[in-house]
Amino acid sequence: MKLLTDIPMLPLTDAQRLSGLVRLIEQKSTSLGRALVDYLQMSEDAGDAHTQAQKVIDEEMLVHISIDGHISVEKFLGFPISIDQLIQHQTLTDSYPETSFYSLLRIRTFSFECNDFDEVLAISSTAKSHGVCMTLKKMYLSYLDHKKPSAFGRYQIEVVTTSQKSMIFKVLMNAKTDAHATLREWSQAENKFLGTPQTEEEIKTEEHREIANRIKWSQQK
Repeated sequence: MKLLTDIPMLPLTDAQRLSGLVRLIEQKSTSLGRALVDYLQMSEDAGDAHTQAQKVIDEEMLVHISIDGHISVEKFLGFPISIDQLIQHQTLTDSYPETSFYSLLRIRTFSFECNDFDEVLAISSTAKSHGVCMTLKKMYLSYLDHKKPSAFGRYQIEVVTTSQKSMIFKVLMNAKTDAHATLREWSQAENKFLGTPQTEEEIKTEEHREIANRIKWSQQK
């Protein structure tokens, strides 16, 4: 299936990230490309596209998306999106220009549980290394183990992110926790968190099916 082989899977390699960023910066016809170029050229030593791309990586620069879908490089104007995710999105858009993939950047809320505060810190560190941006919405101690220090207990976590479920699942797994078994996503339609235990492969299959269906529907118009 073309989508499984031609679309870069996250997290990207260093080479994929650099080449993808160069392509984004050179595409001044896109709103994202213009935003990146305008921001980077405010520096006196902006350099060429390759230099600018490396600057974005070195500074761990983030792009933000507002609730209404507006993309900006200005901080605090929405929720952060990782560069990896934007490169993947642009690759899809370039390959299938007749299809809109902005739903892949939609703002989502996930819930999961951690056994102690060290797991919370491990998940945060792993998310950063995987290029996953998560904004903490809520965290509370749902159960306290009185036989251990106060930091031990069951933590209920809610995060807001633009990342897809498969990447959140990967972060929870690679952080060496069992939080992935409690992962749930907020449903606006149901007005509650929904989710049943799934494997990473099952989640990826669902996401690829969604992409394939969007392409199919747009081509039938």
